[in-house]
Amino acid sequence: MPEIICKGCGGVVDTSGIEPFTLCECSDCGSEIIIPKEMGYLLLEKPVAVESHVYIYEGFDKGQNMDSEIFVLDRNCPDYNKFFALAKEEAVARDLFD
Repeated sequence: MPEIICKGCGGVVDTSGIEPFTLCECSDCGSEIIIPKEMGYLLLEKPVAVESHVYIYEGFDKGQNMDSEIFVLDRNCPDYNKFFALAKEEAVARDLFD
């Protein structure tokens, strides 16, 4: 069963069948919850902006156990391979990519 932890009360919220980025309410405390989208070890919690072919989200990196700003490059971007290679070089330089 897919579930998340409410940041308001720590209660477990069942997210089965709920689309990512849907605004819900915790049944225990009434806090607003946005259902995250899971991408491997990343949780995209809230869309923030779209710039050209890049989608920006507030999120959580489960691998690093920290809140993060996550940038997702649109696969339909004309220069996808070029931008992906640049991002990978940057991640390797920061020791973030294996």
